[in-house]
Amino acid sequence: MTQIKNARLSTAVTAAMGSAVLACAPMSGQAQDANAPAGFSATQTGQVMIVPYYTVNGSWNTSINLTNTSDSALIVKVRFHEAVNSRDIRDFNVMMSPKDVWAGYVTSGGDGNPPVFNVASGEASCTTPEIPPAPGGVALDSYAYTGSNSDGGSQDNSRMNEGYIEFLVIGECQPGEACLDDDDGIGYLITHVDGIPRNCEEARNRSVAAPGVDFPSPVLGNGPAAATTWGSKSGNPEYADPVLGWGPVRSPAPLKGNVTYVNSIRGSGSGTEALHLDSVADPTVSLVTAQSTNWFLEPTIATMPAGLWNVTGLNELEERITWSNVYNEWASNPANNAYTDWVVNFPTKGYHVDQNCNTVQANNNAWRNDGSTIANCDADTPSKFAQDNDTTTISTTPQYTAADSTGLRMWPVDAQLAPFNKLFNADGDGKSLVTYQFMAYDREEGKGSSGPVFSPSPAVTVEMPYETNVIRFVEDATTDPLASNISSYLDVYTAVGDPNATFGWVDIDFSQSAYPDTSGVMFDGLPVYGFALKVRQPNGAPHQIGQMMNHGYGYKAVTP
Repeated sequence: MTQIKNARLSTAVTAAMGSAVLACAPMSGQAQDANAPAGFSATQTGQVMIVPYYTVNGSWNTSINLTNTSDSALIVKVRFHEAVNSRDIRDFNVMMSPKDVWAGYVTSGGDGNPPVFNVASGEASCTTPEIPPAPGGVALDSYAYTGSNSDGGSQDNSRMNEGYIEFLVIGECQPGEACLDDDDGIGYLITHVDGIPRNCEEARNRSVAAPGVDFPSPVLGNGPAAATTWGSKSGNPEYADPVLGWGPVRSPAPLKGNVTYVNSIRGSGSGTEALHLDSVADPTVSLVTAQSTNWFLEPTIATMPAGLWNVTGLNELEERITWSNVYNEWASNPANNAYTDWVVNFPTKGYHVDQNCNTVQANNNAWRNDGSTIANCDADTPSKFAQDNDTTTISTTPQYTAADSTGLRMWPVDAQLAPFNKLFNADGDGKSLVTYQFMAYDREEGKGSSGPVFSPSPAVTVEMPYETNVIRFVEDATTDPLASNISSYLDVYTAVGDPNATFGWVDIDFSQSAYPDTSGVMFDGLPVYGFALKVRQPNGAPHQIGQMMNHGYGYKAVTP
């Protein structure tokens, strides 16, 4: 039988291939060799938490739980991204007292309406803005990809029915500090007494931008000019006061989170751990912004390492989760109604492929520059703008003045298209294709005639079009466990050479993509995370049995 080793649990198995090393790698921060990616948090707690998939399709609800494991008060940015191009469709802040637990769930809005987020029954922790209790909640919002913010993809509400969620610890009040101990400190106000925060309303009042602080616009011109400078990167909210407000994030890994998927119609449910990354933020830099338009777009996973609106730490963060290979099981067995979906999430893809200079809702925009300035946008129409890594075409998208001869953004390096290959909507199809190879195996090591990925025979090549992708292993989408609107079919039957195969495992290979490590080591692959969901419903059984399995990962490091 084939043994599938989850990356976090496996020991290193390496094979020299020229100057390259291919290995199973730990999900934790305990690297197995000097050139290994740092990996995920060793403690499964962190400053950053990514839930790689939420869905309300097919009667599914998605529930999330956050735990503050520390003695500090925390403020956590919660941001929902739609699956197609990672645009921000709702964000808010949760203010957690020491040892606090916060919970909520996403459910369908019904009748073509956006999904709705509700806090769990009895939940009292402060949020800004305030979230009305169920069944009111707060609806997700299509503003970031519709009208003047259109990215060329669908503008329908159904685009918000699935995506992923980003949780970022952006501020902290530690024991002994005035913000936690003084009766006018922000941490003191939101700390629970007999299960109820002292004063959520006052905490929310301090979260808005200061009067007279305007959000800056980029310069539009017909060529290079002096870049726009920032007046304020945060909006100067009162709760960012250096004494009584939220301080920088210094605890390396205070947050723990889980996600559960529940389908009451099918009688099915399953849960898994989120991706946790520790020690991401600079402990000397404030990351708190006003919960006011457009200030609330920061921080992000891309800007936490270097500071607000500064993506120059993105590549270093991505190296921690860059994998050449993704492994997991598959099943498609009509005899016991066993079927599998994979979720493959690229949590940083939008900061490379969603390039639109003067649209602040775009992930890769003029404001997210080197932190000190706001890039200028070339207003020539049409402008010369490269649509992928290989060709240059004409586009009406304003071009970055810091561009190379093909029009691709040059600076900051972290904002370049690589390691991805296609800008979003480059071909007018509302996609950004990632091409990958895969090998499928049955449970007895059977595989198709295409051979292993690194043999002389070519592997099967397919594509993933979105930021968050759902892969199904049965052609009939009606048996798709997640009932996804964006799922793609992976034909494992042809790959294993058996149309009657019912289960096995798959090796997805992203090693055609690469960018340099800061240490000079090249990592082949892409920043990726996800899981597989397997459901079974034997004939006559009233309910489904759900099983969720985090992916395993491999890496390939090449020393130049």
